[in-house]
Amino acid sequence: RDQKEDGKLTNKARYGYDSILLDIESQCKNMKMKSRSGVFDYLAFKMGINKASLFSRIKRTIKKKEAGSLDGPLQLLKAAIDEVMPIYNALYEAEVKGFCSTSSMNKDEQLLVKESSSITSDQVFEESHSQLPGVSDTAMKPKRPRKKFQWTPKINSLLIEVVRQKVEM
Repeated sequence: RDQKEDGKLTNKARYGYDSILLDIESQCKNMKMKSRSGVFDYLAFKMGINKASLFSRIKRTIKKKEAGSLDGPLQLLKAAIDEVMPIYNALYEAEVKGFCSTSSMNKDEQLLVKESSSITSDQVFEESHSQLPGVSDTAMKPKRPRKKFQWTPKINSLLIEVVRQKVEM
């Protein structure tokens, strides 16, 4: 049997009730706090666990359900991005090489630009705003090219699908 003599559920029976707990939790969202608390007190008593454990179990079950429903669209989005990223990285490297060859930098500066091609936007902002007062804009070094990501219609629609599913949860 799945129940003890006092009416509390055994561990074996608890694992089959995740979907029922989710249904109860969703139905209780519209209830007043006192009524909702009473429902979860009763459930915790019948399951033989405390109320905090019941809520953590419900949260874990909700997270598993969300992760399961987003796996497919996220994998499609990741695959689409992985498909186009090598092309964009190659274009960026070509821009950096063209920038290094056309600018009047010495070898050390060219090496520095190649090594720092993965600088974050915060660092670029700090660099562009850290000029000394009295230095004219014409004396500044030319800025290196920035990384660009072109949103294709396919990637855009996949991202919208992921966001739509996340909002529905």
